[in-house]
Amino acid sequence: MADDSGYLLDNQQTEAGTRFGALAALFDPSTFRHIDALGIAGGWRCWEVGAGGPSVPSWLAARVGTAGHVVLPTSTSRG
Repeated sequence: MADDSGYLLDNQQTEAGTRFGALAALFDPSTFRHIDALGIAGGWRCWEVGAGGPSVPSWLAARVGTAGHVVLPTSTSRG
């Protein structure tokens, strides 16, 4: 029997990667279109607040290049 006492969409679950992949396939095209309209370019500093899977941070990192920065907050608090 599965342990269902925790948060349903916990990023530490083994299924999280599959979930992130499905969300990326569904939402990345429109997300990238909106972000692209901001004009993010080399050297920018970006804070990706809603980071879950790697697709958006990776896209941002490629956009800002080695002169820029992409920061991702993490939360591992439980309880």
